[in-house]
Amino acid sequence: MAGLESGRAPLATALVDLELMTETDDDQPAAEADRRANIGALVRLGHDLLAVDPGATAGSFVEWARASAATDQFGHGGDAVDILTFHAAKGLEWPVVHLAGIEDGLVPIGHAKRDGELAEERRLFYVACTRAENELRISWAEQRTFGTRSMNRSRSSWIDDVELANASPQFIAARTAANRARERSPLGPSRRAGRSAGPPDSALLGALKQWRTATAKGAKVPAYVIFADATLEAVAAAKPLTHNDLLRLSGIGPVKVERYGAALLEILREHTDT
Repeated sequence: MAGLESGRAPLATALVDLELMTETDDDQPAAEADRRANIGALVRLGHDLLAVDPGATAGSFVEWARASAATDQFGHGGDAVDILTFHAAKGLEWPVVHLAGIEDGLVPIGHAKRDGELAEERRLFYVACTRAENELRISWAEQRTFGTRSMNRSRSSWIDDVELANASPQFIAARTAANRARERSPLGPSRRAGRSAGPPDSALLGALKQWRTATAKGAKVPAYVIFADATLEAVAAAKPLTHNDLLRLSGIGPVKVERYGAALLEILREHTDT
């Protein structure tokens, strides 16, 4: 970021140089893989800005990125609100998620006409909806003002799909089972509040971080997208035994458990056996 900060060069030009730095080598050290993944995330943020401001400079990008969100703090449970695009939220979770502007013309975007384009829009909407660990809130506006012109709006028809899914017997059963699992877990409710069971096992924490680095490299995402440091520290301290135990830890919801739960528990078993 420091190299971009004072730059007046077009952001599009700066991104070309950054993209060259993300070319990977299979034999590169883990630290270098993390650095390249972080640069890749920076490049994606740059393209997000160019989509709304094609004339952006490298310097204005740095200011925008700092004002948008401190992405390396995701998952640390601070008293704050993270504001992200559907794209940027991929792989992350929060106890409560608010989706705003879910209106026809925005979700799906008005220029998405072909089947493939609509399928991609629906996939992104699914990603956004499934970022919520406990509660999802969706809102839309009946009227919006663009410049000096006011326009009536209508809610996205895709909200109907969410309501139908929320009322389905399968969803109700899954939600009930998850709530009961949290209540019964021997780890107790304090983990959700972020209180640690004690100091983390240093050897276990090291193994968890090695696994995270390899997983992030394979997915071509920054390491924090897989799990924040605080979450891995909680795992290394609590040493959960089951998927239900994992759900009690701050920063781990059903999506993360489904995706990474088996791998985490395998690492935990290996360290318990040794």
